[in-house]
Amino acid sequence: MRALFFDVDGVLVRGLCANPDYERRWDDTIEADLGIARPRMQAEFFARDFSDSVIIGRRDLKSSLQEWLDSTPYTVSAEEVIAYWMEKDSALNQELLFYIKKVKEKRTQESRAGDGTARLFMATNQEHCRAAYLWDRCGLGRVFDEIFYSARLGVRKPEPAFFQKISELADLGAEQPLFFDDRADIVAAAQAHGWEAVLYETIDDFLSHPYIETILGRVPAPQ
Repeated sequence: MRALFFDVDGVLVRGLCANPDYERRWDDTIEADLGIARPRMQAEFFARDFSDSVIIGRRDLKSSLQEWLDSTPYTVSAEEVIAYWMEKDSALNQELLFYIKKVKEKRTQESRAGDGTARLFMATNQEHCRAAYLWDRCGLGRVFDEIFYSARLGVRKPEPAFFQKISELADLGAEQPLFFDDRADIVAAAQAHGWEAVLYETIDDFLSHPYIETILGRVPAPQ
């Protein structure tokens, strides 16, 4: 079975995206809702400790965020900010997931006949808390076989070691993995590692791929 990989943000989740035309920020109204200035949080927390340590699993999100909040005049707790973030940043790309589920259905049908279509994986830059939220609370664990994320692997995309660690952990089979991501630099890094990688912006980037067309054929659009 061929390994199919999907990024989260900008692909499986309609949120932060490399192409600003498709971006839906989770923190657009955080100042009105929680009293936190978005530019300050981005510059002082996300661009520093989060990017340097939390996203690759060296620090815990809650303790790191609380440490930053304690250095500011904001009175909101880390737990409140995290709960707000998880809820606001979980708008699933239901159209894409509809077709991914069709791929899974086809796999189930073929496996009964002794054949198989694809294994489904997530490959994403996430810290532990949001990875678990997406997998458990958002139900992606019922769709995908496994999630590979930066805090688990200790390295992020587009670093070569990210793809190498997945190759060591997952049974990718003999066929070239197929990967959908919204960032051109990550697509290039995956290709350099020997994967087939596709820049994802709209559903057509998925449906028009020859391998996907072979699997799905003509599937009615979701109602």
